Amino acid sequence: MGHARRSVALLLMGLASSACYIDTQRHPGPMRELVDPLPPGSLDDYPTGSEEVLIVRHADPVLVRAAGLAGGVPLPFYRKSARVNSGSWLFVEAGGRAEVIWPSGASVVLFDQGTGVVSSPARGEPLFIFQELTRATLRLIEGDRVELLGGAILIGGTGPFVLEHENFSEILRVRNRSKSTARIAFRSALFDLDPGHVIDLPLLTSGGDPLQIDPDFQTVTSGVTEIQVRGEFQMLPADTPNHASVRAIGEHEFRGQGVRVRLDRGEEVTFLPLGEPSAPEFVLPRNPAPAPAPPPGAASGEDQP
Repeated sequence: MGHARRSVALLLMGLASSACYIDTQRHPGPMRELVDPLPPGSLDDYPTGSEEVLIVRHADPVLVRAAGLAGGVPLPFYRKSARVNSGSWLFVEAGGRAEVIWPSGASVVLFDQGTGVVSSPARGEPLFIFQELTRATLRLIEGDRVELLGGAILIGGTGPFVLEHENFSEILRVRNRSKSTARIAFRSALFDLDPGHVIDLPLLTSGGDPLQIDPDFQTVTSGVTEIQVRGEFQMLPADTPNHASVRAIGEHEFRGQGVRVRLDRGEEVTFLPLGEPSAPEFVLPRNPAPAPAPPPGAASGEDQP
């Protein structure tokens, strides 16, 4: 009898302990990588370079991710500046302001929300690469290159240049407030940005990186319009000297004014200079009014008195 009581007591204790057990295993379980090895990250895209720059915090919050590190470190109130090598990242949050200064005297100032990479010109990279931008001011040395938001390249000029990008906007505005002319390489186009001028660059899903020159393409110039063509095509007489018109007669590709065009056989395309409005389109009414009836005798060709 006592043995049976002890068995019942042990059974109750086991049930009580199992009721108190909590399974901490999450469902679903941890994600497993589908690619082994994993693709390269930003540390491989922008490795440590030989150039050294000074980052100055003018207003909080500002974070700096030194080259070779995986995380950023905020610059607190008691640490106004930091020296880092190329390959480092700069993060400026809303309300913040930070400046990157090169030994040559060039500088980039980021206002509000902004992210950029201090790249290495010794490796053939631009001086600075913008990843995120609200507003920035650039002061450069003649010959410096900066990669703008979207991939376009700003070349030369001394500055200051002002970059503006409103939230959720698909336009990057570049202002030249200097006394020198800069150039902007955008896809297949190369723009001159004269002093006091402003240019709006579209932020395309395909990017605004300058297109590499393909030896299979040949350049066709009509006035101020320049396009690249390859394959089977036929040049057509243009309406004006500045228009370039081509017809597809086989496998082909056309590049011009920052776009890439492919047509069906027999179709035509006309490239216009940027900034020139296209010709107005005339649309016929769906139900045109009936023509008035001719006078008697007109239809048969008889002479009227």
